[in-house]
Amino acid sequence: MTEPQTPKDLLPETSISDQVATDASFPAWTTKPWKYCPICAGSLAEHIVGHKHRLVCSTCGFVYYQNPKVAVVIVATKDGKILLDKRDIPPQRGEWSFPSGYVDIGETVEEAAIRETSEETGLEVRLDRLVGIYSSTERPILLVVFAATVTSGTLETGDESQDVRFFDLDELPALAFPHDLQILKDSLGALPAHLIDRK
Repeated sequence: MTEPQTPKDLLPETSISDQVATDASFPAWTTKPWKYCPICAGSLAEHIVGHKHRLVCSTCGFVYYQNPKVAVVIVATKDGKILLDKRDIPPQRGEWSFPSGYVDIGETVEEAAIRETSEETGLEVRLDRLVGIYSSTERPILLVVFAATVTSGTLETGDESQDVRFFDLDELPALAFPHDLQILKDSLGALPAHLIDRK
């Protein structure tokens, strides 16, 4: 009986570094994040595994599958106003967006949404509904977006924020990320008039 192929059996003998450098289908954010294998500390090199560029250990054959990070975004409201956070970390430092952050191992996306809102704004929220899930081939992040209602707490700036405020819909500032307008539209059903030409 034929033995199943291991990752090392699938490795091409020639280097593909030149292909990686010129292949437009190889997104910039998938450049080598690791240099050494987390299993045996052997060196990692780029190879094609399963028709995709992967980092593979030259010693034990471990394949590093680079998957998107999961993040939550919270569109929180109180008395008809939208809660926004002026970012104090890259990317888009100094610009306004919704409270957001990565999901930690050991918590649900719902728990992460409540935690991130509290950490960034000092406020507690009730999650009302799932707005949507957003992804892009150009960004290594999967966004899970919730609509929420502020229930308690005192508005205060967190460690990763320059400012936090509630905004009336007709006074919303320019938002940090291209997907923010789509998230806002999906949350509200329509965009405020002064934001439509920014799409």
